[in-house]
Amino acid sequence: MGGTPAAWRGAASNLFNAGADGLYLFNPAFGEPHWWCEIGDPATMAGKEKLYGIECFEGPDSFSAVAEVTLPVSMAFQVGEEVGSAGTRSIDFGLHLWDWVPGDDLSVRLNGASVDGLQPADPNRTPEEGQWLRGHLDARQINRGENQLEVAVKKRGDSASSPVVLDTAQLRIRCES
Repeated sequence: MGGTPAAWRGAASNLFNAGADGLYLFNPAFGEPHWWCEIGDPATMAGKEKLYGIECFEGPDSFSAVAEVTLPVSMAFQVGEEVGSAGTRSIDFGLHLWDWVPGDDLSVRLNGASVDGLQPADPNRTPEEGQWLRGHLDARQINRGENQLEVAVKKRGDSASSPVVLDTAQLRIRCES
């Protein structure tokens, strides 16, 4: 997620939604990309692609974080805008899993409602290569502000030999422009 214009827009939207008056970037390593001019004001980000998600999870104490978690897991992530406004082309959702195998049946819930229809992006990948489960959401499934995600294993596929591990959850808002 880090470094893409959509991810920067999502992070900036979250900060403004939390009450920030502005943003200050210190010593970024990307030169002066055009999107620096976009992320300083919610109006300049309107109608542009944004990426929200989770890449880091709570560790064993308040001073640490972990890059992946074994299922089941319940976590929250922020979405700093009303999703589904005019100009929204699609709302794409994805989970990146390690050790997912064909036949695995997962329960995925967002804000208490079931997320159905997630499909493997590449069914031929091995469990060690990781797998994206992707699908589309409706704007009514997403809250402005905090969103609660729950992922659990209902049944493992026959070839499973280790627990399913989640390392990323992403919500991508694609716009017409």
